[in-house]
Amino acid sequence: MVLSQLLNELLSISGKRQTDYAMVLNYSPSEISRYVTGTRLPPMHLVDAFIQKSGQYFADALWDEGKAAALTSIFPV
Repeated sequence: MVLSQLLNELLSISGKRQTDYAMVLNYSPSEISRYVTGTRLPPMHLVDAFIQKSGQYFADALWDEGKAAALTSIFPV
C-alpha cells in the first residue's frame, strides 16, 4: 500500500478531514492534499516526524471514537 492509499483509508475510517489533519501536523492543507492524492511525498528529512505525528493523530482519532476495529480493512490480521 502506498502512502496516498493509506492516508485516504485512515482519513475515511477516522472520519477526519484533511484540513484538521494538516492543522494538527502543522502542514498546509495543500501539502497534505498532495500527499493524499499521491502527487507528492514528504521530504526525506521530515519523514520520521511525519510518520510519528500521523501515527499519533490517527491512533488517537480511532481509539477515542471506538473505530480501532476498522483498521482490519487496512491491516488484516
